[in-house]
Amino acid sequence: LKPYFYRQVVAKGRDLILQKGAVGIAEAERQFEKALSYYPTDSYAFLQYADAYRYKGLYAEAFAKLFAELSLPPGQPTVQVAGREVRSAAEVFSVLKRVPVVRYGTSERVLRINNTELSMSKKGAYVITHLDNKRDEAQVLLALGAFHGNPSRRFAREPYKNNLLAADYYRRVLMANPATPMFKKEEMLDRAVMGLGDLFYHEKEYDRALDYYKKILDKNPLSVVAHTGIMKALLKLAQLNRDPRMVIQHHTLIRNNKLENKLPMYLKARLAAFYIDLPAGDALRVRYNIPPKSLLTGEELKSRADELLNSIFSSSEKDIFGNTIEGTRFAEGYYQRARFFAKDKNQPRMALKQFEYAFHYDPRHFMALNDRAEVLMSLGDFMGAAELLRMAKSLSTPEKLAELGENEADETLAEAPVGVIAFNLGKAMYLDTIRDLADSATWFRLKEVQKYRSQSDQGLAALLAQLDRIEQEFREAQEKGLPKEYETELLYFSGWSKYVRNDHRGALSDWEKIDAEKAAALPNLSLAQSHCYYRLAIEESNPAQRTKYLNTALGLLFFSHDRFTAKLKTIPHIDASNPTHARLISNLAMIENNIGAVYELLDDEERSLQHYWKSVENSKRIGKENEIANLNIRLSFKRKALGEGENYPVIMDYIPPRMSEEL
Repeated sequence: LKPYFYRQVVAKGRDLILQKGAVGIAEAERQFEKALSYYPTDSYAFLQYADAYRYKGLYAEAFAKLFAELSLPPGQPTVQVAGREVRSAAEVFSVLKRVPVVRYGTSERVLRINNTELSMSKKGAYVITHLDNKRDEAQVLLALGAFHGNPSRRFAREPYKNNLLAADYYRRVLMANPATPMFKKEEMLDRAVMGLGDLFYHEKEYDRALDYYKKILDKNPLSVVAHTGIMKALLKLAQLNRDPRMVIQHHTLIRNNKLENKLPMYLKARLAAFYIDLPAGDALRVRYNIPPKSLLTGEELKSRADELLNSIFSSSEKDIFGNTIEGTRFAEGYYQRARFFAKDKNQPRMALKQFEYAFHYDPRHFMALNDRAEVLMSLGDFMGAAELLRMAKSLSTPEKLAELGENEADETLAEAPVGVIAFNLGKAMYLDTIRDLADSATWFRLKEVQKYRSQSDQGLAALLAQLDRIEQEFREAQEKGLPKEYETELLYFSGWSKYVRNDHRGALSDWEKIDAEKAAALPNLSLAQSHCYYRLAIEESNPAQRTKYLNTALGLLFFSHDRFTAKLKTIPHIDASNPTHARLISNLAMIENNIGAVYELLDDEERSLQHYWKSVENSKRIGKENEIANLNIRLSFKRKALGEGENYPVIMDYIPPRMSEEL
């Protein structure tokens, strides 16, 4: 019964640390002393406590359990190590490049580290095994390698962070023949090689990491550990090279060897994400020359995501503390299944529930909140989306992000583009704000819109104040970093917001940053830009510059005219009750009127009137009166006699607040 009671006591103290963090140290240490009364020199208790302390960010306490609790000698504020002055015992280990030579000094309360004397309050696992037991243990060396090579952000600021020292601990396992648990020597050696590979992996040197992972595979072609390392490195290389073929090829090899179900759950989740993000159908063939179906089985590559997610759900594994993690409670599995429903299956309601499960099982999972908000926006619930996104922002602060990275499953969150959360919050606020400005009729009554209210303003003033808050979210998104696929939307929305507040130069600046290929797919964008150049021309006092603005506006209008006219020719019969037809003709009426306005300012009266009349005729085709074009016709002959502000042609300056590729 003694081993059983020993492990029970260790587990109790370890769980106190995991549950209470620094608050639970005193009580946990009492349990630790009790555990030592059973087996004073057994490394198990030390390693379990070290892992718990490390997981909670208590790195000094973790190091004390792994190595020893050390301090500078009394009365010495600094010591010299490798020609460098250090001010703490922890800093000693930041300058080491190899595992130090360790021995006792004048007493067992003094430890000599490469001839540098430090005071020792308590022994840790390394001192006990290396000095007292006279035999290094592989598990202790591996734990020290993992500790000094910890990839989490918060650990990067610690003096204990030292990849060179970590690598040398791993090499000790391979070269010094340390003691290993019975029948586990090969496993210990593989873990050391994996540790070396992981050091390169976390430094983003994926090719060098692959070299180490392949060394294990060369020795054992069915090694799950090796395939795991290779797979995660290939996934990173596929992201960098934008070429998925090596991942698909190696995953096929894993499936053929019947190893897929043995992969760790975090890797199955990453693989599922990879297949979810693959282009569908023939797009896969065109972009990567990959057949969307297996030539041997006829299986759709995209269906592998579903199989991987089902495999997670039906599996379980042990964490570093020996606790069983059930696939039915694995948050990342639910998160990727939600993405699968939203993206591949077009089942938003199912996706919402899976995102909810992901956040339930991991309350840190801010990306589950973000993606759930995206689904809510697609369903028109902008206020609900904004509420979730504010929660996501509170969970993705620099302080919260720094806590991530203590285990492999954190990678999705640790590497998440948090700028997306600010963008989505701005977008949700924007879409909620402009929901009543989706047509030109409301646009003309913009100053009378009373739905916009704040404590001090209503109508247009409140709208502009809300747009300022939205702009702030967009700026934050850009500062934090935003994936390229979100940039077009952000620039369009931001430009629209500036346009509403008459910042025409700012609007043009945003819209002109949109990628040329994507801009070409947005028919309303050239119209929006023409409106801005027209307004700039009116404000311009220099005649030459004014003419330049007008000519630019005219070019954009004719470009739009050609696109809409080409679309119109594909419609054999105009049906005024058809919304698509009505929108197309309305846009042509707008373009013709605005061309007429530009020509009028260029003093080309004949062309001006021709286009005004065409605008009127287009409106009649869908049974509408064109008040603006008719007004311009009536005033064109006496415009110069009118007062300031009335002596310019009126343009139809409606810009849809939403992006659309429809003509």
